[in-house]
Amino acid sequence: MVESEQNYLFILIAASAVGKSELINKMKNENLWSTVSKYSTRDYRGINDDIVLIKSKDVEKAEAILIENKNIEETETNKIMQNIRNARMEHIQEICGDKKGFVYYKNNNIYGISVNEIENELSNSHLAIIISDFHIIKKLKEVNSLKNRIKVLYIASTIDERELLKRYKQREITNFDQQSQETMRTIKGIHNMCNILLSASRLKYMTKIEEVLPLLNEQWNNYLPYFDTIKTRSMNIRMLYNRYIDNITNIDYPILNIYDLEYMFKQVRNIISNISSCKKKPIPPIFMVCAAPSSGKKTLMEIVGDLGTVNKNIVITKKYAKRDKRLTDGRDGMIAIGKNVDFKKYIAVDSDIWSWVFHTGKTEYAVDREEINKNMRNGIAQIFISNMTQIENAKKYFPNNIVILYLHATHETATRTHIEEKRRNEVIESIISTEMKKGNIINKETALSYFKIDRSAQKEFNELIKHDLEEIKLIHYSFLSYNTMIDHVLLNTGTREDLVEQMINLINYYN
Repeated sequence: MVESEQNYLFILIAASAVGKSELINKMKNENLWSTVSKYSTRDYRGINDDIVLIKSKDVEKAEAILIENKNIEETETNKIMQNIRNARMEHIQEICGDKKGFVYYKNNNIYGISVNEIENELSNSHLAIIISDFHIIKKLKEVNSLKNRIKVLYIASTIDERELLKRYKQREITNFDQQSQETMRTIKGIHNMCNILLSASRLKYMTKIEEVLPLLNEQWNNYLPYFDTIKTRSMNIRMLYNRYIDNITNIDYPILNIYDLEYMFKQVRNIISNISSCKKKPIPPIFMVCAAPSSGKKTLMEIVGDLGTVNKNIVITKKYAKRDKRLTDGRDGMIAIGKNVDFKKYIAVDSDIWSWVFHTGKTEYAVDREEINKNMRNGIAQIFISNMTQIENAKKYFPNNIVILYLHATHETATRTHIEEKRRNEVIESIISTEMKKGNIINKETALSYFKIDRSAQKEFNELIKHDLEEIKLIHYSFLSYNTMIDHVLLNTGTREDLVEQMINLINYYN
């Protein structure tokens, strides 16, 4: 264990079924932290539960009556259950009440944590506790003995229902092949409704479609054991994600829950090994954004640039690229200067040229350090996109003002769709350009027809997709090495408005 003065309380914020119990137990088994006792009026769920089993005499007595008398009337059962709840509540009051801790309500139950227990246990090891109530987290941070010893970890999970379904099926043991007569009847009913829906759509019979859709959804819930659960879990993740947006500046370390559990474990081990006492609040901030392909970089930069122009609170740093111009260049600060053009044509002093190449890419990019310094001297917040391998340089060049952001898109299905659309357009633009050089003027629709039958174009398209997916994975695994050097993670999981709201909250916080 580490020395007592270096010990921290790690508060985990996470939705259900994202692997938080596995994370807690893994770190405990590796002696990296211990758990904090958490008390509740709800029933104990077994050894992996994060609450303490309350076994007072009154609770044991009431539970024994329920076990021994299985045929008790419902009114009497409810009375006994209420007695159990009251006994648990008295226990929580005794340990956590009277300013000895904090008590809060969640999911129809009362929860309690003892500040005295936390203070005592911190002298022995790092501690971990699961709390998804930001109000209670704020109160804990206001306790004098704890305010500099709390680190908030948010486990960010996918809201992609296809990905959730895939994970849930891997973790749960359910045999879909054992189809009972009732299941077969349900399948037949769904089949019939699908036929009605198909007929209604062909006839443009809107009223019938509206009647069938709710019934169809209900039958899916009855048949597929995952369907309703996935909907509920994605909703819970979404609700917690909304809280993340509002509290992004209060999160110390977002944990990305993609790939397998070991991916999550590595992030936490890195945090424990490289934890810092507190993060600075630089003013004016220099936001450096790192991100994988198709994570929403261009969208973020364009909207922030537009809003920054209106509100006069942030500017986009110019970024030069040694490549040909694209139709999409401009509002995101990108200036394509040509493949063989020297950066010196745009950046006067050699020492001000800060250049890099993106991971597996070949194009060289650069920003003007003097432009950044000038904005900083004038008190102007600024933003640009760079590379995680440039984080050390960023902290060396601008140690007092740099704020590292990692932009992450967790929606796997939407990300792949975006990559395919983007690369298809690039190949089509290439076809148009090639034909124009031959003296043939063609439009986008004709170029798309060429693309569908041109094997070389199809091959180029597939290679671009493969390259992008490989680079995304490479950057995701680079995050394991750099996660403690990143100040905030922008989660591009929901709508564009959600993404922009996170950025606006950060701009307001640092300004």
